[in-house]
Amino acid sequence: MVILLQSNIFLTYDTSVAYTNFWILFYLLSLFFVYKFWPLSPLSYLISISSKALTILFLPMSIYFILCSNISKNKKIILLSTLTGIILIGTIVSVSTIDPISRGEITSEEFDLKEFWMGFTSFSYQLRFDGL
Repeated sequence: MVILLQSNIFLTYDTSVAYTNFWILFYLLSLFFVYKFWPLSPLSYLISISSKALTILFLPMSIYFILCSNISKNKKIILLSTLTGIILIGTIVSVSTIDPISRGEITSEEFDLKEFWMGFTSFSYQLRFDGL
């Protein structure tokens, strides 16, 4: 794993630290921990969100899973309040980072046709295989 993280190709083309299939592992672990050891369930769910943000879309299904599970009512309340806290914190963070252009933090760039074609032709040279 350390060798992979230091790889230049990995750093260039990957968008997250973990592989894309780790999110499902952490998400399924969060569902597993609902039954086995419930305090780890929200933690595992947060790790799955950091692996891939797509996991946020699975939150309603996770809530439904918790509501239909055979655990005590107190554990259900604690788990649902923790997931609600995750939603609130995520909403607050996303709202506070909206519209950085109007605050002057990001400058807009213009489309340059000459630069586009130069990048397009250089990309085609990278795809060439000589078979040395």
